[in-house]
Amino acid sequence: REDGLAGNAMYWLGETYYARAQYRDAAATFADAYTNYPKGSKVSDSLLKLAKSLEAINETEVACTSYRTLLEEHPTARPKVLELAKRAVAELRCP
Repeated sequence: REDGLAGNAMYWLGETYYARAQYRDAAATFADAYTNYPKGSKVSDSLLKLAKSLEAINETEVACTSYRTLLEEHPTARPKVLELAKRAVAELRCP
């Protein structure tokens, strides 16, 4: 937990689940990365992939909450991350 790279490692573990379409495991891992490493360099990426994983398992309402959190709490995230989140909010018609 103390290691500065632990959040990155957690993110990449989540990516391995996501790439294998194991979306529930991916969502749990990205949620842990976001929760446990809120100041890590991959926090906005973790939140984006959490939302995408939730979307993949038809947890649309929670996915929308995750996308909104990303947009509201991390307005300086990489432009591509913000663009993907905004597009998803529009496509899902998030409130």
